[in-house]
Amino acid sequence: MRVVDYLTNESNDPPSELTVSRMSESLGDPYGGGWLEWPAGLPQRVMTVRNVDRAVSLYRANSGNPKWVNANPQIFEVVTNLWNMRKEAGYSNYMF
Repeated sequence: MRVVDYLTNESNDPPSELTVSRMSESLGDPYGGGWLEWPAGLPQRVMTVRNVDRAVSLYRANSGNPKWVNANPQIFEVVTNLWNMRKEAGYSNYMF
């Protein structure tokens, strides 16, 4: 949820996993020893954050385009699941 909060400007503080994910795409492995030396669970969290970041970014860039939604059902399913989680968490503006 913190990733979506940051991506939708509801938070000014990016989650550390998002920062690591974005840095990893640009700079490679930040620990130098490879992914196996990362703390337990961090690689999976970083990959999840990266997927949320990409799904929200792609949706926002193409919202209002039904052809994109139809051509990308898996990404739209992620977006829909995020909407549902935000709605259940009590966000008044759960769509982005």
